[in-house]
Amino acid sequence: MSYQVTARKWRPQTFDDVVEQQHVTRTLKNAIRLNRVAHAYLFAGTRGVGKTTMARVLAKALNCEHGPTSDPCGTCSACLEITQGASMDIVEIDGASNRGIDEIRDLRETLRYLPSRGRYKVYIIDEVHMLTKEAFNALLKTLEEPPPHVVFIFATTELDKIPHTIISRCQRFEFKRVSLSGIVSQLEHIIDSEGISISSTSLLRIAKAAEGSMRDAQSLFDQVVAYTGAEVDDREVGHLLGSVGSETLAQCLSAIIRQDAETALRTVDALQDEGHDAVAIIRALQEGLRHLIVLKTTDHPADLIPLSEADIDLLQQVAESASVEDIYGLFQVLVASEQSLRGAGNPFLVLEMAVIRMARIGRVSSLDSILGVLQNLEKDLPNPADALRPMDPVPALPSTPEPLATPAPVPPPPAVPQQAAPVDHENHEKPPRDRPRPPASPLEPAASPVPKAEPVPEPMPTLESVPEPVAAPDDFWQALQENVTERRPMLGGFLQPGQVLTHSETELIIGFAKGDDFFRSSLMDRENLSVVQAAAEAVSGRSLEVKIVSLDDPKGHRNQTEVGSVETSRNTSAHEALQQRKREVIQSVVDIFEGTIIT
Repeated sequence: MSYQVTARKWRPQTFDDVVEQQHVTRTLKNAIRLNRVAHAYLFAGTRGVGKTTMARVLAKALNCEHGPTSDPCGTCSACLEITQGASMDIVEIDGASNRGIDEIRDLRETLRYLPSRGRYKVYIIDEVHMLTKEAFNALLKTLEEPPPHVVFIFATTELDKIPHTIISRCQRFEFKRVSLSGIVSQLEHIIDSEGISISSTSLLRIAKAAEGSMRDAQSLFDQVVAYTGAEVDDREVGHLLGSVGSETLAQCLSAIIRQDAETALRTVDALQDEGHDAVAIIRALQEGLRHLIVLKTTDHPADLIPLSEADIDLLQQVAESASVEDIYGLFQVLVASEQSLRGAGNPFLVLEMAVIRMARIGRVSSLDSILGVLQNLEKDLPNPADALRPMDPVPALPSTPEPLATPAPVPPPPAVPQQAAPVDHENHEKPPRDRPRPPASPLEPAASPVPKAEPVPEPMPTLESVPEPVAAPDDFWQALQENVTERRPMLGGFLQPGQVLTHSETELIIGFAKGDDFFRSSLMDRENLSVVQAAAEAVSGRSLEVKIVSLDDPKGHRNQTEVGSVETSRNTSAHEALQQRKREVIQSVVDIFEGTIIT
């Protein structure tokens, strides 16, 4: 039979003929030129990338009559015998058929014989990973120290199944998958020599279906030519290879983006009638969405999309009607649906539901717009810190500070009629004389007014019999935390769960709940306490003694703190409403992207 398949007819005969394995060919050519040929080589890689071909070319280069040479002539008797597979010095062994220890023992017996004609006796063992453990062990000693006229070349597609003791005795080369451009270039060279008419679009489809294997691409090329003849039609290539056409793919994606579920379903149904399975359709849609994102994000998409210019222009029209966020959301739906296809009893039903969901998912807002909405919500709501401040006007402080007197018990205020005179906030009138107030420090704001209908509580005893505590306003507490944070950021965080119990002219007492003992004990450290005291003196403008106590202290701090906590919780409703609104917006974002909040 005179006909030979393309893979055999166009098998490379020299190192330069091998496609896209320069890291291997350059090393072997230099090794021959420098007389540094190793005794064992291991070629690993996927199918159809040139492992066995490279082994034959190396054997030819070592035994060529004009060599050893990095460029065998291919015309001498030694080269012709190796090309025809008739050389007695080149032994090719199938590892799957000769995998036992007996075959390896027979091989070891033949090693001591010299080559019949050439310089080297080359043993090529294909699919070497199929050898048994005992066979590998029998080969170890011989592989490490073979006779000087013997060269071993192993080829495998599963490198992980070879023992490390074998790998360490060989020079290992990992062959790469052949790129689309490399396969297309080789096929174009073949069709020019064969006189076959085929478009670049069909060549790209053949190269994509080969998945990096040159031999698979050449076999598919033979199949296409046998199906269509010398004049290859693009549509017939699509039917033969089972790939989804670019026009059908663009029509389906356009319907999904336009939220036209009916058209999308009809397109999927038509693909099913053509013989495409659900997995092939969903992967074609994924690849199409990938092309759309590339078109939206790069200036030169032709370098990254393995399609013809006409197909790229067709997808460009679809990409203009969607944003990157929309396309990425659709891609996530397809990824989740592909996982469901594996265990589904009716894969096409899962595919149709995924198409309907993508057509009904709606447009996805960008993260910038969502953040803008959150910022606008925060601006519109009142500031929680402002809600906690006293509403009454603060009287002006005297220019010259007066000496503080020991605070005396304040008598209950007289009864005030219900129709109280309004206070003129614009003129900042002073409170009436018949409303006594405790003397205020000239360096701190006035405290919140005492309720009119209730008497002022008696002074509560504190540590070391300190005077009656003066409530510290929120702006002092906030300023103290900010000052401490500037000095030592970690201490600022430790202060947050605390509460001001006493803020007098000479003393500042900060209390912590029982569950915050860690923060309290950390702040009671001598070095940390000195930082807090320096910050308190800087904020208040006077010398203060800072004390850190527990709210469960038996001397009475607990009751006073509970009263203050009730007032604080009543005034923080606006802050809670803001946080609730933020949580609702964040949850809506999570629902849209089907994400998970990582804390």
